[in-house]
Amino acid sequence: MAEPVRVDNSILRIVAECSTQVLIRYHHGYTSSEDRAELRAGSALHAALAAYLDPIPPILPDDETASDRQSVSPMAVFTREYRKWAEDNVASTDRLSWPNTSRILAAWLDTHPLASLPFVTKHVEIGFTFPLADDITFCGRLDAIGEGREDGALYVVEHKSTSNMSPWWLARYRMDSQLSGYIRGAQEHLGGERVVGAILNGIELKKLPDSDRKCDKHAVHYAECGHLHARAQMIAVSRTPQQLVQWEKTALHLARKWQDLLTRFPRLEDIQRVRMQGMFSGACRGCPAQDWCAVDRPLDRLTTMMTYHPWEPYPVTEPAP
Repeated sequence: MAEPVRVDNSILRIVAECSTQVLIRYHHGYTSSEDRAELRAGSALHAALAAYLDPIPPILPDDETASDRQSVSPMAVFTREYRKWAEDNVASTDRLSWPNTSRILAAWLDTHPLASLPFVTKHVEIGFTFPLADDITFCGRLDAIGEGREDGALYVVEHKSTSNMSPWWLARYRMDSQLSGYIRGAQEHLGGERVVGAILNGIELKKLPDSDRKCDKHAVHYAECGHLHARAQMIAVSRTPQQLVQWEKTALHLARKWQDLLTRFPRLEDIQRVRMQGMFSGACRGCPAQDWCAVDRPLDRLTTMMTYHPWEPYPVTEPAP
């Protein structure tokens, strides 16, 4: 019996936007030739926040020292994951530079003590999978699952970073497919327990002011108060049972389209026959294949314009007994 086709939210989202992009990235394994700072910074930030929220502290040697404990602190994790790469690849004046991003994370940790969060963490970094049909599985990774302090209900916790935490950016998650799929994934991981919604932890990775000019708000130089200008916001997003039913029906519909693309265009040589809906949907913006498509998708230039990095689903985390 053939293995089920695996999909995640990114595959389904791009199936809805552009056939060329989804096949090049998720079937043939090609992505941007540049390891973008946004992805590196975001990944390091997630690792640091996982260390901070983890309800089960890591096991340290019996003769642990202060340095042992410090090595697993959120800032130490962020430093290990991002500092050297950023210093080698990102300009010191850039918003994603090491000095700027580390100040933002330090400010977030300082203003978000665990006891002040609207949830108590139950689990972190959870890989899940569940069937959409006998031959299709949906998979993903949950940043955390938390229990609401006020209502005792279960929520998915999702960390998101952005260059500009505008009202438009926050509003996009009101009906976002990722949060719906992750709520279903959390329910499956917890053996059918109801998960009522998600808590979005938005962190703005914007260049903090650091000049010698005096800040009107804090009456000191920006170099002294820059960290006080760091912005973050947590919002709760709910999903009704009917909304989750509609998500699942739509996810299966898109997954069937993905199956059809894999069947009709299995070879890289077939790409010239694949449609380019991104020109109409707006998906070309930010697409790692944009430059390649702009020169008519030549196969002999694919490996020089993009890099081979196959997609793999996040490993599944076994539910706690």
